Amino acid sequence: MGPSKPPAECEYLNTSCAPSYILADRFSCDMFLLAKLGVDFLIDDRLPKDIKAALKALPSGSSAYQVAHEDAMKRVEHQGPKSTKFAKTIISWMVCAKRQLTLPELRHALAFEVGDLRLGLENLPLLQDIVLVCAGLVTIDPGSGIISLVHYTTQEYFERTVVSHGR
Repeated sequence: MGPSKPPAECEYLNTSCAPSYILADRFSCDMFLLAKLGVDFLIDDRLPKDIKAALKALPSGSSAYQVAHEDAMKRVEHQGPKSTKFAKTIISWMVCAKRQLTLPELRHALAFEVGDLRLGLENLPLLQDIVLVCAGLVTIDPGSGIISLVHYTTQEYFERTVVSHGR
């Protein structure tokens, strides 16, 4: 199932019935997500002129999330082929799961290989590898151990992408 959408009261941002703290919290989360994805976008820039150019190119408006997710996927795909495949497998598990997964559940799912009669514990991926290869698209709640996509718009992005590419 992946990350859930925000509560219904956050969906009517143009009305005055929603308490201001709900609206502020929704705007804060959304702005911080875009900022985080924007910082991830800048990770490869070292020179001040490159950073300034990248900052000017950051998306805004209604397409900001789409562009931010596309940029994150470009970073995933510019890794080595094994890391790219690993990231796409992780993301696939998270997008297609009927419920959110705990980190141990995901690690065990990733360690199992078709044809194996036993779970190869030596194949359990490390937490830092899971997070690193996914280029900022996943997050882990330290309290519950739940690993999830970074935002509900990330789930929507992958659902649209899969549908639009017929995969």
